[in-house]
Amino acid sequence: MRPLCPQVWPQDELRCPMSSKLKSSKRYPGVFTRSIKSRVDQKKDTHFYIRFRANGKARKEMVGTQLRDAMTAYKASVIRSQRIHETIGKTKGSEKSQNFREIVQTFNLIFHEYLKHRQIKSIDQDTYRYQKHIQSHFGDRTPESIRFDEYKEFRERISEDRKPSTVRNILELMRRISNFGVKYQMTNGLSFPIEMPTLNNQKTETLTEEELKRLLSAMDQDSDQNIAKIMKMALFTGMRKGEIFNLMWTDIDFINRLITIRNPKSGRDEHIPMNQSTYDLLKSHPKHDLNPELVFPNKFGKKRVDIRKGVDRIKRRAGLPKEFRGMHGLRHVFASRLASSGKVDLYRIQKLLTHKSPQMTQRYAHLRDEALQNASNVLNKFIPVGK
Repeated sequence: MRPLCPQVWPQDELRCPMSSKLKSSKRYPGVFTRSIKSRVDQKKDTHFYIRFRANGKARKEMVGTQLRDAMTAYKASVIRSQRIHETIGKTKGSEKSQNFREIVQTFNLIFHEYLKHRQIKSIDQDTYRYQKHIQSHFGDRTPESIRFDEYKEFRERISEDRKPSTVRNILELMRRISNFGVKYQMTNGLSFPIEMPTLNNQKTETLTEEELKRLLSAMDQDSDQNIAKIMKMALFTGMRKGEIFNLMWTDIDFINRLITIRNPKSGRDEHIPMNQSTYDLLKSHPKHDLNPELVFPNKFGKKRVDIRKGVDRIKRRAGLPKEFRGMHGLRHVFASRLASSGKVDLYRIQKLLTHKSPQMTQRYAHLRDEALQNASNVLNKFIPVGK
């Protein structure tokens, strides 16, 4: 009778008696395969095995087959990582570090650990960017295995039809994941630096009276009024896209006409006043049947991550300039209108925008100065100037 490979063998015995028939995976350390013919139908099926250490002993486990379980080398590596994680909490010191380093440190697995250390407000956006842009390219690769020419091709591809700010966010996430892996000794990291594209963050957008009129009309005519209302919230309050997506009905105080913004970029909860336009919008907005807690969930009742298609559709209908940045542009319009009115000082604009420092609000200073100059020029109508 053919001897079976034991589940546990001595620590110094690195090879199973049957290991000569096992084929090692080149991409996934600790994963092995063996083609075995079925005794029933004589068809060959690939069996997947994993090896790891637990409590000072080397272990081996058959985790599934290709035909019967749809097993792959990647799935086997994930199971192996799970087994090692299960032993980490039960071990001490150097052995714990040894177990952690044995995990196949692909971007997918490092990202899984990375999310556990992120703030709740960032998880959805990071997950969306990772799954949409990074996972299909490098998800099953270790950071150190990625060559610079592969990264360069990836960067060029995502830069073709995306704004520099979007490209920057994707690359920044990729860099953070790699750095996280290095910090926790999961990987040696990327072998090259990731340089961020330069951005003109001082860009201040506004709309003419005619453009604003067309935009409001396009919002009212759009087939998806939830998208239109989200855009109006940005225009009426200056709230960031993520803050509107995260907004709960418990954050709305209709009696005192206040909106609580949870975990804004300033780092602490903020309260902003609710003007009449915002009050009317929210009062008439029904709660979602699938999620009565979120103010603006998607049609499935889940928290929104991106509404770019709907925003772009409304922008086209309104005939706005292509470079107008949608939701972020509406936030600028809100602030620009206040500054150019000459009735609101920069300190109050800073508080309404929940800017952490007054320097961030200085981009609107020239609008305030222009408003004051126009107010001063009114004097010329009443005091004749000699020639």
